[in-house]
Amino acid sequence: MSESDRGLILVGGALLEDSIEALLSSYFAFERSSFPWILTTTKVLEDTVSSLFSFNGGPLGTFVGKLNLAYAMGLLEEYEFRNLERFSKVRNKFAHRIEASTLKSPVVIDLIKNFTGSKKADRTMIADRVAKLAYQIIARTIILNTDGLNADAKKVYLGFAAKDPYNLKKYA
Repeated sequence: MSESDRGLILVGGALLEDSIEALLSSYFAFERSSFPWILTTTKVLEDTVSSLFSFNGGPLGTFVGKLNLAYAMGLLEEYEFRNLERFSKVRNKFAHRIEASTLKSPVVIDLIKNFTGSKKADRTMIADRVAKLAYQIIARTIILNTDGLNADAKKVYLGFAAKDPYNLKKYA
């Protein structure tokens, strides 16, 4: 089954947003583990974190809200933030503008070119860039959730993104 252009962008956006949310949730849990004297039940903590991400008034209920916090907390490199910020603009056009139905729609063409760094709106390029960004975010989430690594080791492993394994800096 072939995905529509709108579907490609919206599903890619959902993947990235869910990945950033999982990264933030994992980081919150990681940081809280540094303060063992704070006794909060798991249920209370889960409800509190969940309310932060609620689309109905939660301060992190939007893609941009999650993205900005992840970058401000140092969980994303600047080049990742810039790429995600550009993708967010494309995603918002497809989500909120009826005339944004294809990658060649006038309302999105320049945004897509900015995101891909190319003069053409290519589905494969977009899917590849989204997958690479998602991989980097998911890898950090896995590191934060790995038992057996102490906090210092996790911080060292989280720094791998500075090496830019997919050469995404050139698009930032």
